Amino acid sequence: MQLLLALITYTCVCSSLERSGLSRRAGIATALFYGLVPLFCNAGMTVFKDSYYLSLFVLFLLALIQVYRRFTANVIGPAEPLRDIRQLLLLAILGLLLCCFRKEAVYLVLASIACMGLVFLRKEWPRFLAAVLSFGLGLALLGGLGLTTTAVNDRGVSLEMASIPLQQTARYVRDAPASVTPTEQAIINQVFIYDADTPIAVKYNPELSDNVKGFNTYIDSEVFSEYLKTYLAMGLKHPEIYLDAFLHQTYGYYSPLFNSTSYYSEQSTGFDTAEERYLLEPSFLMPAEVREAFQNTYLAFWQNVPPFSLLWNAGFAAWVLLFLIACLLRKRKLRALAVFVPALLIVAICLISPVNGNLRYAMPLIAALPLLTAFTWQELRSGQRAQKRG
Repeated sequence: MQLLLALITYTCVCSSLERSGLSRRAGIATALFYGLVPLFCNAGMTVFKDSYYLSLFVLFLLALIQVYRRFTANVIGPAEPLRDIRQLLLLAILGLLLCCFRKEAVYLVLASIACMGLVFLRKEWPRFLAAVLSFGLGLALLGGLGLTTTAVNDRGVSLEMASIPLQQTARYVRDAPASVTPTEQAIINQVFIYDADTPIAVKYNPELSDNVKGFNTYIDSEVFSEYLKTYLAMGLKHPEIYLDAFLHQTYGYYSPLFNSTSYYSEQSTGFDTAEERYLLEPSFLMPAEVREAFQNTYLAFWQNVPPFSLLWNAGFAAWVLLFLIACLLRKRKLRALAVFVPALLIVAICLISPVNGNLRYAMPLIAALPLLTAFTWQELRSGQRAQKRG
């Protein structure tokens, strides 16, 4: 199913580029991008929720662009209410499917629809309101069926989204232990394992928060509220420690020359040794020695040979995104920035993720680059044509 979904997704992207008036070469280049970069091949055959999330995110972004195009056309031309409603419902359905695979997708979808609604607020707000209500009702239904979850539930507050403050606290305890008061230590004890056998200073890894936050850990909401007060008070005493912890935890997502890591690169094509829960185990006609030699060489090429290695870099994708936004800002295409909300939120999710520079969290952004680049090009060209007509 996930391979079929990936094929459908990338086919839809290439087809949409050609239908939007770009040359066939743009579609061919996009097809080569998805077909040759091993990230997408490996993600397609990795049995993991992120494989579905990757495809659904690209489809959601494609639907968002189509909604933007449709409502932009309605500003200067006749509206087709039924078609508009169908596109908004498709956007809401894709958003619901995204929420089935990652908790933070709820905020991504709501922010995307809300920003698009604000852009067309005066004329189209009833339809966007209907889309938000549809999404909300669907989310409540999925939550009732146990198919979605949130950061706060009856088990307490999840620490999954608290990687940055936990890492900053851990670094504070490591670098300035004398500044930790008994009261602060008592509150920290309720969140961390803070004892002589496994001290937090030893557990702290500046690029991986799992050592201090655990996996799928929940704590009482009142305890977490007290911890946040302590966290802020400690930060006022040594803000430089908090800044160091943040930069050390996140630099891989904005350094354009950082060699990113991921589930997909670590287990890229090693079918013979991979864990069953991550990869399919197909049989091959090619001898294992020949296959592995080719796989390792091909993977090393994309990871280490410039400029191809830039596509294996989360930081490079973030800088491309900022460049596209800057191009639109320069031409005062402020309305078009609503399309970039999902990608910007992916960058934000990367910055608060538990692992530094992991392509698992940046993959949706990298996969969205062809769509966003083509969209930006079309917006800039439309502005040039409008100036010529003027």
